[in-house]
Amino acid sequence: MDDEIEIVYSPLQQTYTSGGHELKIHIYSAADEADWMLDVVDAGGSSTVWDDRFATDQEALDEALRTIAEEGVEVFLTEAQPGKTHWVFARAVGVRQRDGPSSD
Repeated sequence: MDDEIEIVYSPLQQTYTSGGHELKIHIYSAADEADWMLDVVDAGGSSTVWDDRFATDQEALDEALRTIAEEGVEVFLTEAQPGKTHWVFARAVGVRQRDGPSSD
Protein backbone atom coordinates (compact mmCIF):
# COMPACT_ATOMS: atom_id res chain seq x y z
CA MET A 1 0.00 0.00 0.00
CA ASP A 2 1.40 3.37 -1.04
CA ASP A 3 0.62 6.16 1.47
CA GLU A 4 2.30 8.86 -0.60
CA ILE A 5 -0.02 11.76 -1.52
CA GLU A 6 0.36 13.24 -4.99
CA ILE A 7 0.41 17.04 -4.84
CA VAL A 8 -0.77 19.19 -7.75
CA TYR A 9 0.73 22.69 -7.90
CA SER A 10 -1.20 25.53 -9.50
CA PRO A 11 0.32 27.37 -12.46
CA LEU A 12 -0.89 30.53 -10.67
CA GLN A 13 1.80 30.20 -7.96
CA GLN A 14 4.05 33.24 -7.96
CA THR A 15 6.55 35.40 -6.18
CA TYR A 16 5.25 38.75 -4.91
CA THR A 17 7.70 41.55 -4.12
CA SER A 18 6.89 44.80 -2.33
CA GLY A 19 8.93 47.20 -0.22
CA GLY A 20 12.01 45.03 -0.58
CA HIS A 21 10.21 41.97 0.80
CA GLU A 22 9.61 38.83 -1.22
CA LEU A 23 6.72 36.44 -0.62
CA LYS A 24 6.20 33.09 -2.32
CA ILE A 25 2.52 32.37 -2.93
CA HIS A 26 2.02 28.59 -2.97
CA ILE A 27 -1.27 27.16 -4.23
CA TYR A 28 -1.68 23.40 -4.25
CA SER A 29 -4.08 20.50 -3.89
CA ALA A 30 -3.97 16.78 -3.32
CA ALA A 31 -4.51 15.06 -6.68
CA ASP A 32 -7.62 13.30 -5.39
CA GLU A 33 -9.23 16.45 -3.89
CA ALA A 34 -11.07 19.33 -5.56
CA ASP A 35 -10.18 22.10 -3.09
CA TRP A 36 -7.01 24.20 -3.19
CA MET A 37 -4.77 25.21 -0.28
CA LEU A 38 -3.01 28.55 0.10
CA ASP A 39 0.35 29.09 1.76
CA VAL A 40 2.43 32.29 1.74
CA VAL A 41 6.11 31.98 2.65
CA ASP A 42 8.44 34.87 3.48
CA ALA A 43 12.15 35.06 2.62
CA GLY A 44 13.08 33.56 6.00
CA GLY A 45 11.01 30.44 5.30
CA SER A 46 8.18 31.30 7.68
CA SER A 47 4.86 30.08 6.37
CA THR A 48 1.32 31.45 6.68
CA VAL A 49 -1.24 28.75 5.83
CA TRP A 50 -4.93 29.47 5.34
CA ASP A 51 -7.27 27.24 7.32
CA ASP A 52 -9.93 27.68 4.62
CA ARG A 53 -9.82 25.73 1.36
CA PHE A 54 -10.68 27.29 -1.99
CA ALA A 55 -12.88 25.93 -4.79
CA THR A 56 -10.42 27.12 -7.46
CA ASP A 57 -6.78 28.06 -7.61
CA GLN A 58 -7.81 31.50 -8.89
CA GLU A 59 -9.88 32.06 -5.71
CA ALA A 60 -6.82 31.17 -3.63
CA LEU A 61 -4.61 33.61 -5.54
CA ASP A 62 -7.27 36.32 -5.28
CA GLU A 63 -7.40 35.82 -1.51
CA ALA A 64 -3.63 36.09 -1.16
CA LEU A 65 -3.49 39.28 -3.23
CA ARG A 66 -6.53 40.74 -1.41
CA THR A 67 -4.90 40.07 1.96
CA ILE A 68 -1.62 41.64 0.84
CA ALA A 69 -3.49 44.71 -0.49
CA GLU A 70 -5.61 45.14 2.67
CA GLU A 71 -3.19 44.06 5.41
CA GLY A 72 0.20 44.77 3.82
CA VAL A 73 3.20 42.55 3.19
CA GLU A 74 4.30 42.99 6.80
CA VAL A 75 1.52 40.74 8.11
CA PHE A 76 3.39 37.81 6.56
CA LEU A 77 6.85 38.71 7.81
CA THR A 78 8.10 36.68 10.74
CA GLU A 79 11.80 37.27 10.37
CA ALA A 80 12.37 37.12 14.13
CA GLN A 81 11.25 33.46 14.12
CA PRO A 82 12.37 31.90 10.82
CA GLY A 83 10.81 28.62 9.81
CA LYS A 84 7.70 29.07 11.95
CA THR A 85 4.25 28.22 10.59
CA HIS A 86 1.23 30.42 11.17
CA TRP A 87 -2.34 29.33 10.54
CA VAL A 88 -4.79 31.98 9.34
CA PHE A 89 -8.38 31.97 10.57
CA ALA A 90 -11.49 34.00 9.69
CA ARG A 91 -10.42 35.43 6.35
CA ALA A 92 -13.66 37.40 6.08
CA VAL A 93 -12.84 39.20 9.33
CA GLY A 94 -9.21 39.85 8.48
CA VAL A 95 -5.94 38.12 9.09
CA ARG A 96 -5.53 36.72 12.57
CA GLN A 97 -2.63 34.42 13.19
CA ARG A 98 -1.95 31.71 15.71
CA ASP A 99 1.51 30.25 16.13
CA GLY A 100 1.59 26.65 15.06
CA PRO A 101 4.19 23.97 14.80
CA SER A 102 7.00 24.38 12.33
CA SER A 103 6.45 22.64 9.02
CA ASP A 104 10.07 21.47 8.97
